Amino acid sequence: PWLLDEKRFIERAIEAGVPTIGVCLGAQLIADVLSAKVYQNPQVEIGWFELQTAAEPAPEAILRGLPERFMAFHWHGDTFEVPCGAIHIAQSQACRNQAFEYGRHVVGLQFHLEYSAGSIEKMLVHCADELVEAPFIQSREQIGEGLTHLHRASEVLDSILMPLLGQGGLHPDKAPLGGSHATRQDRYNAVYQPQRRKHLPFIPLTHFQQKCWTKRESDANPRPIW
Repeated sequence: PWLLDEKRFIERAIEAGVPTIGVCLGAQLIADVLSAKVYQNPQVEIGWFELQTAAEPAPEAILRGLPERFMAFHWHGDTFEVPCGAIHIAQSQACRNQAFEYGRHVVGLQFHLEYSAGSIEKMLVHCADELVEAPFIQSREQIGEGLTHLHRASEVLDSILMPLLGQGGLHPDKAPLGGSHATRQDRYNAVYQPQRRKHLPFIPLTHFQQKCWTKRESDANPRPIW
């Protein structure tokens, strides 16, 4: 019953065929908009854990570039059912439904590829009370050691964003840039950054935001999250 404006925005973007990506809570919101259930995962998953692709993606799939196995950062206690008509893409040992794509223009990721060392540090500061002893909750030290995975995580994110942007005719290889020395990264920046700000609904709503908003809502009017 909350984040209603956000859900309406997501619904309009999906109906309009706008390339859309949701991360963590953002993926859960997309699943909810697509009438899939969002619920508590059997295990809380915090830290760096390996994912594996659930099936061989079709050649035209947005997530066709995902490696068969890769590391990503996690901080969540909830999960989602894969929406009807969507393709289940990835899973981890603690959480079966980690990624899906829908309609060739929508991607939901339960895990984080977009985080920086700074954003992870903020999670460690503001959500430190959640680092309890559990099978899939790493210590602060283990999470810090996992920062070596950040560069590779960024590359995996690129492998998702490139074809997703390409669905809307925004592929970086076609970006209009002057000069013959423009690199692929230059083209990526020219296309991805403006589109992220203006046209690409990029929904990296984090567990920390969810925690804060839930507290704010409950202080005023106690209610369930979903």
